[in-house]
Amino acid sequence: MQLIYNFDGKNKKPNISERRYNRVQLKLDLTQEEDKTNKYNINLIMSSDLKEELEDKMILYKNIEDTIKHAEETKVKFFNKSNNHNLDYYRIKNVTFLVEYTIEGGKYLVYNAYSHRMKIEVN
Repeated sequence: MQLIYNFDGKNKKPNISERRYNRVQLKLDLTQEEDKTNKYNINLIMSSDLKEELEDKMILYKNIEDTIKHAEETKVKFFNKSNNHNLDYYRIKNVTFLVEYTIEGGKYLVYNAYSHRMKIEVN
């Protein structure tokens, strides 16, 4: 199943985000459902080291996308003046995701991402 969709070579294994995408896409194809939640709508740019780190932390690209979309829609985010990076958090179920990123030419350069089982309360 993982090899059916989005496979770019014989020796390349799909990462956790690609595996999830492939499972959801296969389900949609088999059931012929229309679903827009399986599409990545923003252009994420990350280093290969960060991609490996996200794989180890089991953070999906979809979680990063949802966190960035939340920040851009609500305008609730931190701005680090020393490096001009945005830091946003978004709680999905019982996990809070934090993403450090910048925006350049409509592309989102992701520098780091974290996940914690915590709730951030802002007064």
